[in-house]
Amino acid sequence: MFISSAARAVGACLVVAATTIAVPTWPDKNDEFEQIMYVATGYAKKGFLDFINPCSFSDMGPGRINAAEWIRTAYHDMATADVYAGTGGLDASLLFETDRSENVGDALNHTFGFLSGFHSPQVSVADLLALAVHAAVKMCKGPLLPMRTGRIDAIAAGPPGVPEPQENITSLADKFVRQGFNTSEMIALVACGHTLGGVHVANFPTIVPGGDTPFDSTIRFDNKIATEYIYGNTSDPLVVGHDPTMNSDKVVFAADGNVTMKALTDPAVFEERCATLMTRMIETVPAGVVLSEPIVPYEVKPDLISLELSNDGNNLTFTGYIRVRTTIRPAAQIQNVTLLYTDLNGTSGTIATKKATFAGGSSTGLVDNFMNYEISTVIPASTAISSFNVAVTNTNGTVEIYDNNGVSFPVSSSIFLSNKRSCKRTNEPFSLTVAAAVRGNYTAGDVQLVYSVPFEREGSVIPLYKTQTTTMTYNNTVGPYSIYSVTVPLISGQVIQATFDLVTGDKKDHFRNPVNIPECK
Repeated sequence: MFISSAARAVGACLVVAATTIAVPTWPDKNDEFEQIMYVATGYAKKGFLDFINPCSFSDMGPGRINAAEWIRTAYHDMATADVYAGTGGLDASLLFETDRSENVGDALNHTFGFLSGFHSPQVSVADLLALAVHAAVKMCKGPLLPMRTGRIDAIAAGPPGVPEPQENITSLADKFVRQGFNTSEMIALVACGHTLGGVHVANFPTIVPGGDTPFDSTIRFDNKIATEYIYGNTSDPLVVGHDPTMNSDKVVFAADGNVTMKALTDPAVFEERCATLMTRMIETVPAGVVLSEPIVPYEVKPDLISLELSNDGNNLTFTGYIRVRTTIRPAAQIQNVTLLYTDLNGTSGTIATKKATFAGGSSTGLVDNFMNYEISTVIPASTAISSFNVAVTNTNGTVEIYDNNGVSFPVSSSIFLSNKRSCKRTNEPFSLTVAAAVRGNYTAGDVQLVYSVPFEREGSVIPLYKTQTTTMTYNNTVGPYSIYSVTVPLISGQVIQATFDLVTGDKKDHFRNPVNIPECK
């Protein structure tokens, strides 16, 4: 019914206090999601906030607010849940339900269209819906909701059951009970959902015949929806609209004699109730789905770590970057960032990094800031690299060592993508040729490409990723590496959206894509 690791001291340096945040161990299955969630602008940005910054932004014309539509989309997806049967919830089944009258308007598919750019085999649409609520609420000055992952996308429509404005209070309350909310919680959740957005004439002409009308007087996640209702100056079209048979907010808000709405006139109460209930909303999932612990940012995170074998096989070019969290520690406090690496023989070495120049090297999200340091060096192929720790030297002389929760940051030097030996065809006949450099002795069939590509599906604006495995063929030997390759025929659109792993035994080069693979000649 919503209409619209701990750092440690080095040598004689000062001791640095260990962080109490349970940071993940890299690589982690949520790394792509973590990057989308925390790096919205600047260097290596994912851009998830682009369509809700500022809170009032819409690319669909006057009267529309993307942030409100994101919240509405998530609620409509969750609203058919039956918590007693363990079915429904936030599962992206709404993708197949947007033609129902209970899901009127183009806002839902517009939201899904934006989210499709972030969907991958690593990130479910349902998790992106939850992130959309998390982002929209905070961008509009509301509370910061905890964000968990693990939601599984439905592959078909669920049963109908979204509350609609023409229903009576008994029917509305029954639907919220099915979702897991009692009367007071129903009232508060509707108020929280209707602090942003409004009713659109294109969808409900009998409610707002004069044009699009907002629920309250501010474009902000605040309690004006409650204060204006209680003090009698509300413009909420579902309270004082032209069609009294569709004044659903009026009957919902008054369902307990206005007790809940009066309590929500206290800004602190409103924020606390909204944080609790909207978290419950996005964490309502089908039985059997297990959500992760809340996603927190890495203090230090490697990304785009890659190796490339030289033509003569003597050297490896090692590239990537290190993202350092600067939310609490000012970026100006960092003097330099160095990698302390170990090669395959167990010998130690150091690699200097350079602060990135694009966007001044900085990136930001809703509440966190980062500085990024690029890696670009050449190491001997004979000894390669197995892992590294990150040393952050501060201007006050302290050095913090980040060792990935005690296991160091691993580098896949046993098997890795060779971009320059691969190629892609983005015109007919579409294909992707992937080459891998493999260290060691392997027989035919030992080296495999596990790739995922999107397929359009009827009734959904977001494609379905399907994963396939194919065996790579030995080509030749270059220095200590054997080169394997395979060509995969694809269709239009799949080449640039493909993701893949290179696998041999228990070794893997994980979640690669064709972005830096050249066109086939």
